[in-house]
Amino acid sequence: MKRNFLKLISAIIAAASLSACAAQKADTETLSELGVTTAYETYHPTDTMPTKISENSETADTTPAEIPETYHPTDTMPMETSEAAAEIPQVTETTAGQSEITGVGMPTDFQPINGKLSEALLKSCLQDEEKNFVISPLSIKLAMSMAAAGAETGSDTETQILNALGYSSKAEMTEDCKRLISELDREDGSITVSDSVWLSENFDNVYPEYLNGISENFKAENFTEDLTSDKFVNDINNWVNNKTNGLIPTIFSAPLSDFARMVLVNALYFNNEWKIPFSGVSSEYIFHGVDGDASVMFMHDTHNVDYAEGEIFKSIILTYKDGSVMKLYLPTDESKNIGEIISSMTNEQLAAAMELSYNFTEVQISMPRFECEFNNSMVETLKSYAILEAFDPNNANFSEMADISGDNLYISEVIHSAKLKCGEKGTEAAAVTAVIVDEAEMVFAEPIYFTANRPFMYEIESPSGETLFEGVVQSFN
Repeated sequence: MKRNFLKLISAIIAAASLSACAAQKADTETLSELGVTTAYETYHPTDTMPTKISENSETADTTPAEIPETYHPTDTMPMETSEAAAEIPQVTETTAGQSEITGVGMPTDFQPINGKLSEALLKSCLQDEEKNFVISPLSIKLAMSMAAAGAETGSDTETQILNALGYSSKAEMTEDCKRLISELDREDGSITVSDSVWLSENFDNVYPEYLNGISENFKAENFTEDLTSDKFVNDINNWVNNKTNGLIPTIFSAPLSDFARMVLVNALYFNNEWKIPFSGVSSEYIFHGVDGDASVMFMHDTHNVDYAEGEIFKSIILTYKDGSVMKLYLPTDESKNIGEIISSMTNEQLAAAMELSYNFTEVQISMPRFECEFNNSMVETLKSYAILEAFDPNNANFSEMADISGDNLYISEVIHSAKLKCGEKGTEAAAVTAVIVDEAEMVFAEPIYFTANRPFMYEIESPSGETLFEGVVQSFN
């Protein structure tokens, strides 16, 4: 994408046991290939079971996959059907105030999110990503909320961000973010939420009230550094690596431009074991992806779980030890592709289709181990859903952040990185969102089978229902 501004505005980083969503790809830095190994399929007793990979035997191979007895979600997942995930690409600076991965240009067509942030991000990622992805709506929400805290009350900049995040006022946003952080940040490390503010050492006119509010309401750490130095790159990457337990080791590969004034970062980390681990035999089956069949290691077990079947989706809910859940969705009509279904719906229609009436029943589950990762700019995605002025060097209004006379503060970049691993014992996921704020010189009941062997959608929710991670798996090739 071409960038018409001088720089990025803030970086939001969220990490936990799952990962990532994207923005427009034109002129952006090439994304690392997603190393996903998963598939889910829902079957009734009359359905045909997934194709077994065996030419020499008519019976299913019951030899369990080689899984370490001491395996823990933080261990490396045995990924027999996919290559190791590629290293996450980094943002690199080109000319002053420009990044290779995004640009800002006012869209000619956009629609309000109306609070449906999770659905809007899912739809955008499906349009921009070819096959598989994982993102963290919560990480993006918290990072953008820190930026909104510095927008002038009553300004279009504030209103557009609050509307997109589903809030009616800055006070409501602040209280909800405080509640989420208090609820989710766990001492046992199963979920951790971390925020930080990185200020340019030459930017001494930031309001103490803004920094104090960010510190109090978001528990954000405060750092002052030369944002154009290698030391800053090393320090912020160490912070991200530490807060995501090494799942996301870096967020920047090069120093920021001379126009960068602050970076707002959120990191979300998730590491949870299943309430009832998969104890059945793991074996190789065919996953019918959008680009052809692939052999995948499937986990099998029979659990009593919440199951629902609606007109659009059929779904099961798998529970983690802390009460968080993973929801898996398959098209009820097996002839339809989940990506096409999601893309054809409005945000409201998608949210309604995912509201299902579940019944607790016995289900024979078959699902693959899988791993996804994502790294990209979210600027164009957020702009396409009516957050416009925050990215405009001339019209952005962050007057409650700092005393800027003559020039202006605006968001030049929002980078989102996420990664997720799912296996027999549980799930590990992390996400990081970085918002870069630049200063611009004024320029502009029967046995039920749930076998995930075709494209599916997934969500990880906190016990209170907050969407921590979400994504789609459509291919293993």
